[in-house]
Amino acid sequence: MDNSVKAATHSVYSSYWNKTRTVKVTKRTVFKHFDELKHRYTGARKVFKPGQKIKVRAAGEFIGWTLPSKPGSRYWWINTKKTSNWMEEYHKVYKARWNGNVYHSSNGSTFRIKSLKRVSVYSFDSDEHSQPTETVLVLSGRLTNNGKTITPAKWLDDNMDIYPSKTSEDHMIFGCSDSDSLLKDDNNYHDDLEEATDPLPKDYYTDFSIILDGDDTDKKAASYTFSDISDNHVDIPVTNDSVTVDDED
Repeated sequence: MDNSVKAATHSVYSSYWNKTRTVKVTKRTVFKHFDELKHRYTGARKVFKPGQKIKVRAAGEFIGWTLPSKPGSRYWWINTKKTSNWMEEYHKVYKARWNGNVYHSSNGSTFRIKSLKRVSVYSFDSDEHSQPTETVLVLSGRLTNNGKTITPAKWLDDNMDIYPSKTSEDHMIFGCSDSDSLLKDDNNYHDDLEEATDPLPKDYYTDFSIILDGDDTDKKAASYTFSDISDNHVDIPVTNDSVTVDDED
């Protein structure tokens, strides 16, 4: 698997480069040695060959790139060309795997399954108090994002197939939250259901719940398989819960 993406992912003028970033050199590149105190270049050079991984950032007041130096250092290594055609952005690729009920994705994001519940929702205003107004399958978890801004619902849609265990992906039931569900009016679920569709920036996590779509037969399964594109999978059993909602509030 290729561990990098082209530098064109971020413009050379992007604030992304204001921080030190790891890149992979794609062609012979020379950095000059600059004495900041004397404000002049010295005769020294630093040459990098294709395939080397180095750390760089935008050179600030200079046009080009600088290698990171120790705080207070008077010396900078400078490449005065403001272009990315000599390198590629480098992003570490992790081994995608399950560790118990925690999924570690290839970009370093993690998804922890907290619970999978079949929730019977009763309404105070229902004439049939002995029967639930609806029964929904609710997945609750924690997503820690290590990539671009994304909603937990979209992350699940992009990364997970969810289907009744001992069947196949043809029975996949994952879908977005049902906005008409009474469950969103229950205090125990309301906030987490909202979190499922809120954008989650990089290096943040959120606890969320989402209602899984599917036909009535699929929703009755005792457990469900969570599988990524490489068939790393885990089976999660279903527990039962019930809530009573006053939908007139």
